[in-house]
Order: sequence, then C-alpha cells, then structure tokens
Amino acid sequence: MLGRSSRRDYDARSIQLLSIVLRPRQLALWLLMAVAILSGSFFGTLRLIDRFLPGLGYDIARFPRMERGQPLTFQNGENRGALVLGWSSPEPWGAWSDGDRAELGFVVASAPREHPKLLIECRAFITQRSLEQRIEFWSQSVKLSEVTLRKDTNVIPVPLGGLHLNAGSPLIIELRMPLAKSPQQLALSQDPRKLAIGLVSARYEEGSTHPL
Repeated sequence: MLGRSSRRDYDARSIQLLSIVLRPRQLALWLLMAVAILSGSFFGTLRLIDRFLPGLGYDIARFPRMERGQPLTFQNGENRGALVLGWSSPEPWGAWSDGDRAELGFVVASAPREHPKLLIECRAFITQRSLEQRIEFWSQSVKLSEVTLRKDTNVIPVPLGGLHLNAGSPLIIELRMPLAKSPQQLALSQDPRKLAIGLVSARYEEGSTHPL
C-alpha cells in the first residue's frame, strides 16, 4: 500500500503527466464541460466554447488565410478549404450553397483594428417562383447581420467587430438560409440541390467599405 506521502507524489506525477499529454485547448474544453455539468447548462457551455474557443473540432489547417484587401476567389475550386459545410461542388464561377445552413472557415492573418468586415461577393438563387433569399450570418454565437437578396449579383458586408479575433485566429461564419429551395421543388429542373447563395469571392477589410 502507498503511504500518504507516496500517494501525494503519485497524484502530483499523474497531474503533471496529464498537463503534458493534454493540449491547452483540450484542458480548456474539459474545464468548460466540468462547468456545464456543475451548472446544468450544457447549451450555455456550448455557446461559451463557440465564442472563446472558435475552431475547436475543425481542421483549421485547411482554412485559407485572410489578408487585408486581398480577395479569395472560389472559381474552379480555388480556396476550397474555406467551404466547411453545406456547399455543392465548385463550378467555374464559384460554388452554390446546398441546404438551409452552410459554414465558411478562414484564418485571420493579422489582429483586426477598426471596423473589420468580410465582403462577400455572391449570386442569389432568384427566380419567378423564388423572388428573394434571406441570409443570416453568425459567428461565435453572435448574429453578425441579416440581409434579404432580391438581385442575381450582390456584395454583402458582414461586420466582424463583435468577435474575439487575433492574429492567427480561426474565423468560422455560419450562414442560415431559411428560403433555400431546389430547382426540383420549384419544377424548374431535376436539380435536387437546395440553393440560396452562390459564393464568388470573399475579402477581409477594415475601415470604410470598398467595392470588390
């Protein structure tokens, strides 16, 4: 049997080993999960993780880096690593969303300063049977903006000022598109994809907005 002194030494070595094996982000996640269990607020803890540990569970190495003023285009499959979830196969001009929810992932190259924003150049799935698309933009459990598109081509400024971002931070943007419809649903063709927005390019900017 271990004496009290030996047991304390054993416990100390175990904790030290855990601190070496577990990455800081994993330790933070475990801590938040413990808080969730103690407080009984699991969904509240998920929101905390999303806000203060953005990118957890994502393959961030695939995300393209966003440099201020440099557009990222999505033509012919370029920057495909940013298309995290809910996008159809890239086409020569860009990529359509497929479903009522999609995600984009980037890495912020430098610490944001005054009025950071993401400018998204896009198409919208507009027909005589689907006259508009409504898009909500979310990140870190924060609703960034909501727009209604009624034109085929659009440039959408998405403000990022309310987010916790530093140089090298992952930026994950969730798009919620409740009016997405498939051409098949609208009796336009046999295409079963639920279309809403067609991504052409994205650009990170600060200060006053400049056209793409």
